[in-house]
Amino acid sequence: MHFLRRYAVILPITAVVSFLSVSCSGNKITQCQKIFQITNGTVNEIKTVTDGGRNSSSEALLKTADIWNKAAQEMEAVKVNDEQLKKFKADFTKMYRDSSKSTRDYVAALKKRDFTAVDVGFKNLQKSYNPEKDLVNRINNYCSGS
Repeated sequence: MHFLRRYAVILPITAVVSFLSVSCSGNKITQCQKIFQITNGTVNEIKTVTDGGRNSSSEALLKTADIWNKAAQEMEAVKVNDEQLKKFKADFTKMYRDSSKSTRDYVAALKKRDFTAVDVGFKNLQKSYNPEKDLVNRINNYCSGS
């Protein structure tokens, strides 16, 4: 009988702990999915606007800057509790804002035919989205539990 009472106490505690750990990981997964929706949506929109990278007209570039700006705003609005996801969110937001600004500066230099500024703008643009691959790999690894 004493044996059954012990399990009557241990089993509910085990169930609660299991539920909480699943809830927390579910919360992390949900937060990861929100970030992924924004990043994937941004990539898809940019591919559409630039025709898969074949259209680099000033108009397409300015639309790309708008997409990055919108992505930064959407990313800022995502609610995350996980400290590491907060860092990823901040890094994506910074990358999107920097890319948007660099793109606008680059297009402005092109329109003015200021070739020194075009060169600087192009380098800044490349630099602004350079962290993307590493950032995507790190968040994928983190969210998949690796």
